[in-house]
Amino acid sequence: MQPSHQLSRVDRTNYEDRLLSWLPKARIEWDPRLELSPNQNRELDGKVQWESTDGSVIWVVEYKANVTNQNILFINRHLNERRKNFETIYKINARRLLLAPYIRSSQAEVLRQMEVDYLDLAGNVHLSAPGLYVHVEGKKLKQPQQIARNKGWIKTVMVLLTRPGATTLSVRDIAELADVSTGTVSLVLNELRDNGYLLGKQAKRRLVRRRDLLPEWVHAYVERLRPRLQEQSLRIKAGSKQEVWARLGNVLSDHKIPWTLTGADGALRMDGFFYTHETELYVSGVENVTQKHVLMDLQAQPDKKGNVTLISAPSGFALLDTMPGLPPPTASTLLIYAELTYRGGDQAREAAERMLDYLVDNNELPW
Repeated sequence: MQPSHQLSRVDRTNYEDRLLSWLPKARIEWDPRLELSPNQNRELDGKVQWESTDGSVIWVVEYKANVTNQNILFINRHLNERRKNFETIYKINARRLLLAPYIRSSQAEVLRQMEVDYLDLAGNVHLSAPGLYVHVEGKKLKQPQQIARNKGWIKTVMVLLTRPGATTLSVRDIAELADVSTGTVSLVLNELRDNGYLLGKQAKRRLVRRRDLLPEWVHAYVERLRPRLQEQSLRIKAGSKQEVWARLGNVLSDHKIPWTLTGADGALRMDGFFYTHETELYVSGVENVTQKHVLMDLQAQPDKKGNVTLISAPSGFALLDTMPGLPPPTASTLLIYAELTYRGGDQAREAAERMLDYLVDNNELPW
């Protein structure tokens, strides 16, 4: 999270001018502190209060310096937490407001669906409350050139985010885990350091600002890497999903093909909530599973509308070796979340929100 106290006076003035143009005489407060208990305080990025003809309206503000490469579900989660804390203390309802230099139209649409108000410096704005409706869209803002979030960046950062202690490994060891060149790892580490995500030298290297890095990684995975992963749909005759899992485990283990459940089935394995007809799994090369003798053992055949989707793993690090009879291996929570985001739809989005709880509460990715 980028706290608003890192906003320059010029930036604050820019946001205030735009807010006041739509909310005359609004009271804008930056960095208000919420006393949750005598020993616990939380700081909001900002608070806006405006008197409408229908009464007082309050917004809890989240500021993001670079929202264009971030996943909206993460941002919405932060806003929900801030609003909950505010309402718990003051016993009054509050709306959510996102401020950013630029918000893409696709992101703005999702924000509106989630009933999150927003305003950017390009002129895009959505404010909805009793006695108020403001909506402007389609404004463009010239952005500085972004550093490429390419395949090497995605695979390297995935290792750093999902393997405990990976930041302290040598460049060569990180490259081996991520299946990229040592030159790529060096470039990524330098870039993370330059952008304030990585501190310290090798033995003491650590990731910071994970709340900002995670949505950037998910966005890059969904937009850049995931569409390029090879897929193959199969139909496996089985009476239940558990039977599908068991047969996959036995056959793929016999043929020494590493695999992991991901997407909806990964989420189902974790909390039993999101059930779909289709089973998605990462494998070490779709072509390894679609060999005739493997398909025969699986009692499977290619079918575009099948119940199993093979996905070439984004990295060997995402796979696990298994033994027959053991529970099916499951991908990291981060990859499950990313696959649910890629799938889209209301149910997948709800399941993805639940995965965020695992990321935060179970400390798979310490904040």
